Amino acid sequence: MTPSSSPTILFTGLRAPRLEREQLRGVALHHHPTIRISYFAPTQFQNAGKLLSQSPYVVFLSRNGVIGLSEWANSEDATLGLDQTIIWAVGAATAQQVEMTLGHLAAQPQEQNALGLTQTFGTLAKRPVVLFTAEEPRPEFPAWLLQNGWEFEQFPVYRTEILENSDLRQRFQNNENESVVFTSPSTVKGFLLSIGHPDLTGLTSRWISIGPSTTNEIESAGGVVHWEADEPDVQQLLLNLIKEIS
Repeated sequence: MTPSSSPTILFTGLRAPRLEREQLRGVALHHHPTIRISYFAPTQFQNAGKLLSQSPYVVFLSRNGVIGLSEWANSEDATLGLDQTIIWAVGAATAQQVEMTLGHLAAQPQEQNALGLTQTFGTLAKRPVVLFTAEEPRPEFPAWLLQNGWEFEQFPVYRTEILENSDLRQRFQNNENESVVFTSPSTVKGFLLSIGHPDLTGLTSRWISIGPSTTNEIESAGGVVHWEADEPDVQQLLLNLIKEIS
């Protein structure tokens, strides 16, 4: 780990950031993902078909849920039957994925996370809810639906796998000029696996978080979050970070 005097960002998220050279303002940005996604067919989809005929709310908790459902539908030449549904997305990026991939508009809560969904759904008239999620989704929103007597069905369409990234291990400098950006709790776990550390205790790089659940994971691993994004917008988070450190 050789010290570096120039500001550096290590981005651990799944998808490479799309920034122009002039937007980097001399900051070195390196993409080293610490997770990967695998998609699979939803089981018992006939149950979803029954609910979809009842004009339900269809909720996507991530972009990957949208992609997983779309890939399965395309591979099976299946008709999803979303025309009579009301689609909700957890945030702007997920809503954009819905429009781009499925050709539908999606509503989104003002606070773009699971808490925002529960707050918004607390104001809505009850109707069935169809959730397309990860194999091990965050439990807050489904638990809230259950506790409040909503009829819902959950259909996993992808899993998140922790990735050991040897390039990240070689790139990691562990100094105060280095900012490590985490986009999910899983990226924190993958980062620790990649650098061969049990936790973040004693490390001096700056930890940057996309949101509350990721912040909780960083703190649980013994790290102190330098910056948490106001909204789960990776592009804006990186632009704000670059402005601060350049």
